[in-house]
Amino acid sequence: MRSSGELDIVAFGEALGVFETTGTGRLRSGDDMRFTFAGAESNVAIGAARQGKRVAWVSALGGDPMAAAIERELRAEGVDVCAWRDARHATGAIVKVRRTGHRTQMIYMRAMSAFAMAPARAFDFSPIERSRFLHVSGVTLGVGADAREAMREALEVAHRNGVMVSFDVNFRRTMWSAEEASPFMQEVARRADVVFASPDEAELLVGSGSVAELARAVKAMGPSSVVMKLGARGALALDAEGIDHYGPAAEAQALDVVGAGDAFAAGYLCALLDGCDATSALDTANRTAAAAISSRGDWEGLPSAEELAEGGIFETEVWR
Repeated sequence: MRSSGELDIVAFGEALGVFETTGTGRLRSGDDMRFTFAGAESNVAIGAARQGKRVAWVSALGGDPMAAAIERELRAEGVDVCAWRDARHATGAIVKVRRTGHRTQMIYMRAMSAFAMAPARAFDFSPIERSRFLHVSGVTLGVGADAREAMREALEVAHRNGVMVSFDVNFRRTMWSAEEASPFMQEVARRADVVFASPDEAELLVGSGSVAELARAVKAMGPSSVVMKLGARGALALDAEGIDHYGPAAEAQALDVVGAGDAFAAGYLCALLDGCDATSALDTANRTAAAAISSRGDWEGLPSAEELAEGGIFETEVWR
């Protein structure tokens, strides 16, 4: 059975409230804070929605003001929110302390969040049935056993309905060790159609090797295509025919690189949905990531389809 394709992408994962110091130095009483939110999968959802795709986000939120703000912002970005609300547990949060202009200390408060405590049965995965892609990441696998079981259920729904799966390995050392993460990452990679990974993340799946060797070894696990994210060196994609494609990184003045990988994944998936080949998809992905890192915040600088078509967001004519 094939999906009806009423939606282009369904992203499944946790979003966190973010409290970020506006100055630099140690966290002190009386510091000014900026509130926003972040999440690997919600970042991808916003990125795809800004490029004109029909997107839904499946998650769990607490019964608190952070949850209301996150849902309101996502809906304002054109993302359909399908989130279980749990009044017993809070929405997860991060405190970001800018110690210097180039170093940020991240303090996570998500161990007992609504998402972490939600059983698989709490999530409404029906939007996946109507989608062309399900996007998931390794961050969700690291949240805990319940989140891993929920991801398995999401993957089952996707496979039953002929929905393609996009998996960003997105390994976070602050959440768990490589030894703990590896078998779960491998399990999802085998069931995915598109896998995104850095060389270090690919080694979690297949062991060591050159970039090209890693890409081919990951593809041998089952996905039809593999995308290797190489940071400032660009990216390499191995397509369904086994052909290598290379895309150089787009020029950008990096102000905040957090969220670059999510922006890259959003751009790549949008290009695939538009029928582009891997080379064109890499170009869109790299330009989307470049735009994102040119602004503060995980998702605030994500470009629209019009901005990408015009060559980016770096030169804008303002109507006066």
